[in-house]
Amino acid sequence: MKILTNAKYLNGGRNVSILLRSKRLFCIAMSIITISVVILSGITSEAQEKGMGEKKGLKVTILLFSGRPDPTYLLEDKAAIERLKTLIATAKVNEKFEKATVIPSILGYKGIIVDNQTKVPAIPAHLAVYKGNIEVKNERKKFLIDEGGAIEDLLLKQAIENHDPNSAANDAVNIRKNKTQFINVPEWVQGISTKAEDSLAAYAIKETQGNTITIQARFHADEGIEQAEIRAIDPTVTPSGCIGWIIKILIAIFGNVLGEVKKKLVTFGAGGDSGFVTFELKNPKLWDVGVGIHYTTWKWQYRLNCHSPWIDIDTTRHKIYVLLETPKDPWKQTPYNAANDQLPWTEVIDYSCIWAIGAKDRDTAAGKVTERVNALGPSIVEYDCPGGGGTHYSSPKFNCTEFLERLKGGSGLGKYVNCTDCATIVSTFSNILGCDLWQSRMGSGFGLNEVISIGYSTWSTPCGWSTFNYHEVAWKGACGVDDEVFDACLRVDGDSSPRTSPHTPLLPINMKFGNCGDLLYRDRLTSLSGCPYCNPQPATKQHRQVI
Repeated sequence: MKILTNAKYLNGGRNVSILLRSKRLFCIAMSIITISVVILSGITSEAQEKGMGEKKGLKVTILLFSGRPDPTYLLEDKAAIERLKTLIATAKVNEKFEKATVIPSILGYKGIIVDNQTKVPAIPAHLAVYKGNIEVKNERKKFLIDEGGAIEDLLLKQAIENHDPNSAANDAVNIRKNKTQFINVPEWVQGISTKAEDSLAAYAIKETQGNTITIQARFHADEGIEQAEIRAIDPTVTPSGCIGWIIKILIAIFGNVLGEVKKKLVTFGAGGDSGFVTFELKNPKLWDVGVGIHYTTWKWQYRLNCHSPWIDIDTTRHKIYVLLETPKDPWKQTPYNAANDQLPWTEVIDYSCIWAIGAKDRDTAAGKVTERVNALGPSIVEYDCPGGGGTHYSSPKFNCTEFLERLKGGSGLGKYVNCTDCATIVSTFSNILGCDLWQSRMGSGFGLNEVISIGYSTWSTPCGWSTFNYHEVAWKGACGVDDEVFDACLRVDGDSSPRTSPHTPLLPINMKFGNCGDLLYRDRLTSLSGCPYCNPQPATKQHRQVI
């Protein structure tokens, strides 16, 4: 998550401007300190390291004395490599550099190493970069000037774009608004972000559990101010009495889950710029609340020394999504750029978080989503009897854009759906929360029991048909007889005799498929004669791409 704010205040007659920006691991920052978040989560595994040696590109290592392995990525982007070549070729020699190396002996971030192990043309065998200085090693060593930090910025940007999907361990999940709208970082910009909905961030409970959550902020001050202590507090005040108890409950459900921003001494460099500074959050409640949408308000404050009173700078507001885990397929975390329309869509998360509010495990979340999808009938969706059970939203890709339009009250692709549509909706909206469901079929040509189809209220075989050619559901695991299904398309008979009246409606939620005679999903869906013909078809399992 990132915050970007310009705030001006007077101190002793001096005009001070502080720019605050929260940080998400993948923010494209122009400052070296921004990489701290990437460092915490961008660790390269041994297998990845081995794979680097087999590919053509530049091995880039971000140096950080943190007690963890230094994160490494393979720079393969042709445009970035060509840009790097140009910057190196035009860099001026630094005749005044007198140290043995540009890499300092300090704690924390201390530069970037580039190794040209695959001998990319026009790139030195070894390159080290740190704060405007370049160390080049071929046959001999020389030092160059990195004008404006252009090379360092380039390599940091690429580090962010190539970060490990496990980045959510310390920071926010990569998101976009929908297929066409990308969420540019920082998320909060003063003068532009006027409400919480203008600043969106998503966090995964599992990946962040027990870890330190971090954000970043950038500050600017007038000449003469060298340091300031900065923090952000939760300004929410709960009134007393009965109303106070009600508000406390509402805050627990929808309020601040990120806690407060720990105070930190910030040093201003040349021109009063601090660069991007990493802050830790204190007392976050992410791990206690379950799935949901929450609103965080931070009042940013500063003081010039520990004996001075805190002075308000600005107030920022943020809409925070709490997910169970990093979203699963079809949702992707990389690459983080505007072209990747498979990044999790916040327009989907808005529905999923409401549908599964409070869920603390995959099965509960997927079950709640299944219930809410089934409940969309008959006003929003209905089983397609007039069209012979055709697929409308999910062939071959999931037209999530049109389905969202339908959810919002628009026409979308119409109200009719079939089992493929329902399976795709349930799995896609569940997986964005961190569930791991497939869309998979069973078949073929099997007889049916009476059920209640989505959008209908009476017991019958779907549309009066005696058989299904196939049926598709959201399915766990290997999509076999021992794996559970989530079926929003129909309600089966949940009593001890599913093939005879009277019927007890039961929505199949986390119900094992089972064998004939087990009185599980298979028996409840199929007729006695049809059961042997209803078999899992795991070869059909997929995660349909969203469009």
